[in-house]
Amino acid sequence: MNYTQRIRSRASKVPKRIILSEGTDDRVILAAIEAVGEGFGEMTLLGPENIISQKILNLSSSLEKTKQIDFFSKIKIIDPVKSDLIEEFAKAYLKCREKKIIKIEDALEIVKNPLVFSALSVHLNYADGTVGGAISTTSDTVRTALNVIGLKEDKGKLSSFFLIDCDGFHHKRKETFIFADCGVVINPSVEDLANSAIVCNDWFSELVGDKPVVGMLSFSTLGSARHPLANKVIRAKELVLSTRPDINIEGELQFDSAFDPLVADIKAKNSKISGSCNVFIFPNLDTANIAYKIAERMAGAVAIGPILDGLKKPANDVSRGCNYKDIVNVIAITNIQAQLGMS
Repeated sequence: MNYTQRIRSRASKVPKRIILSEGTDDRVILAAIEAVGEGFGEMTLLGPENIISQKILNLSSSLEKTKQIDFFSKIKIIDPVKSDLIEEFAKAYLKCREKKIIKIEDALEIVKNPLVFSALSVHLNYADGTVGGAISTTSDTVRTALNVIGLKEDKGKLSSFFLIDCDGFHHKRKETFIFADCGVVINPSVEDLANSAIVCNDWFSELVGDKPVVGMLSFSTLGSARHPLANKVIRAKELVLSTRPDINIEGELQFDSAFDPLVADIKAKNSKISGSCNVFIFPNLDTANIAYKIAERMAGAVAIGPILDGLKKPANDVSRGCNYKDIVNVIAITNIQAQLGMS
């Protein structure tokens, strides 16, 4: 059983209610169909009921293993424009945004936005988690989740990561990895990098089940270059070790030194863990975002995410370039986060 099969199996053991904001998109509808077919729980699609209902009928016939399922008992359709929840949601939205001066008549319109409606559904316990981003930008998806669901009290900042599944025959290391931060923190501080390392270390243990080995990436390997940007990575590693000495972490490392034991023997021979890293913390959003897309598009890895960490309740994003199976995988992770009572 490969990694995506394992997370799907885990999601099916405790069904959850997941709301999908972009309910008229064919990829989202196919994902909802497959998710209920695999037993992830109840899916809610947002949008005009007549359009979505017809698409469900048309698209479900293309999926052989789902033909015997009564989708309309497992997939809810809600049109935010016509919902009876609008007044309740508008009042809740005003509380979420109490620092802003918003009139009730404006709130009544704002909550009809599918992203806002989805986030409020999670906030008010009408759903256990939400997934968006197939059409909306990451900035819109993340900003809405922050404004409505909010950060946990012990979290100073939101962060994100991708699970990178390299299970193909051609992959040098047939494992699952984490890349971070690929979607949220643009130019991380020392503290941001350290937080990302700790967060991803713990999520790797929970979601992958193997022992995490964290590599703090740079253009330098253990002092091969001297530069303030490399020093920032070193300081982040030191900060991690000062607060979490249990974490296996090395840095600063070039990617080849972190990934390939043969290269590590040459460039980082004094390191016990270089060459075996499975959690990669990139120095900024540019490098992380580019790297995951190269891994996915050029190397054929399965990229699952971006998975958001730090929210009070689960809300996740997908890339606008995703296919429907990518969305299914993120729904599975969202389900697992809801099972754990964390995000």
